[in-house]
Amino acid sequence: MGSLGPLIGEPIVSENSLFYQIVYPSAAPIVESADGLYFTLTNGQKIIDSTGGAAVSTIGHNNARVKNAIIKQLNKFTYAHPGYFQNSPSHELADILFQSTGSELSRACFLGSNEYSC
Repeated sequence: MGSLGPLIGEPIVSENSLFYQIVYPSAAPIVESADGLYFTLTNGQKIIDSTGGAAVSTIGHNNARVKNAIIKQLNKFTYAHPGYFQNSPSHELADILFQSTGSELSRACFLGSNEYSC
């Protein structure tokens, strides 16, 4: 990075933290809390969380129903590799998908990414 600042598309690395994060185009704001689809930043500003990424579901923040379902599942087990094991939640989801299509689906296959889809 030169003295004139970053070039277009060149990442800016936050210098005020030991946490290495490449941010475009400027230092990222810090999230203090979240509720529903809003983030509250440390400066008090509320913004819509329109972000996503790998292994992210955009289900909102602080949703009591989602939190309770996660806790219920965590109390049973955290993960069972689908290549080696079956589990009730995956069967329940497949049934919901099957029923929601008016029985047009005959089965469901849950994959880690579309890299595996055919």
